[in-house]
Formats: sequence, C-alpha cells, structure tokens
Amino acid sequence: MMDATQDGNRALALEDALRALRSLSAANEKLLGSPSETEFLQAVCKVLVDIGGYLMAWVGFPERSQDKAVRAAGQHGYEAGYLVSANIYWADDERGQGPTGCAIRTGRTQVNQNVLTNPVMAPWRKEALKRGYQASIGLPLKGDFGPFGALTIYAREPEAFGEKEVHLLIKFAAELSSAIVKLHARIGSDANTK
Repeated sequence: MMDATQDGNRALALEDALRALRSLSAANEKLLGSPSETEFLQAVCKVLVDIGGYLMAWVGFPERSQDKAVRAAGQHGYEAGYLVSANIYWADDERGQGPTGCAIRTGRTQVNQNVLTNPVMAPWRKEALKRGYQASIGLPLKGDFGPFGALTIYAREPEAFGEKEVHLLIKFAAELSSAIVKLHARIGSDANTK
C-alpha cells in the first residue's frame, strides 16, 4: 500500500509529466513533417514511465472488427511481450472487462488496484504478475464522438492509484486526447494537400 509521502511524490511526478505532455504536444503542432502518431504516442508513454515512475504505459485503439480487439499504437516500459500475449478486447465479454476494454467501451476511467485479487483480471493475471504489474488504470481517450482509445498504465505496487493521482491522470488523458485529435486533423489536412 502507498503511504502519503509516496502518493505526494507521485502526484508531483505526474504534474511534471503533464507539463512534459503539453510541451510534447506544442512541439508536435509546430513541427513540419512532425513525428508519426506512433512516435508521438511512444514519446508520451516514455514520459509516463520515465517521469511518472510507472512500470509500463501504452495507448490502444479499438479495432472495428468482429472480435473487437484493441491494437497497441504506442508503448514504453517493461512489456516483454505482454501486449501480444494479453489478447485485450473491448467487447462486452470476459476479455473485454479489463481496464482498457472497459475504458474504451464505457468512456469511464477504470482503476484496478490489485491484479492479484481483482476477479476481472483473471484472464491477464498470470502474465501481468510475471512482469510485476500489481495495479493498472485504463483512461479513455475521447473526441467529439466519444471514446476512440485508451491510455493504460501499470504500477509496481498494489493500491498504487490514489484519488489525487487518478485526477491528474484523467487530466493527462484529456490533454493526450486533444493532442491526438489535433494530430489526426493535421495529418488529414497534410494528406489532402499532397
């Protein structure tokens, strides 16, 4: 369990990560021929791991296929094949009940405070624990028409996501959503001018 000092330190780190995201987003808007969406998302996930102190972060987008898989579009941190083996979906079935699938399907933040004891984590428990993931959070990425993806973050310790931290991560996800929408608009307008 996290004590108040750890929670305060993580909150400060998240505020730094939020500032870094704003800087990344602003720089990305100003660059001609800027990095691809994947490079941008990798950089954002790197900020969460390197500055925020998390074990792993990734951004997933829902596939509009029949099985409703979630495609990893960027990630950073200790992953060791987890995203390939996890088979994460956003359908309303067992494999869609985890933080990522629920965040995409419902548009609401999903906090998993303990991989070991949370029953919805059963399909991913063995692989998550093998990598040291003790808690996770799925944050919906939203545009004008609802959720279009999720930012999922894994922590080393159970009960890692306190109230202040969740609030800051929701702000982070909102900023990221805005940056992705702007990037898509720019990429679309760049494609239309060629």
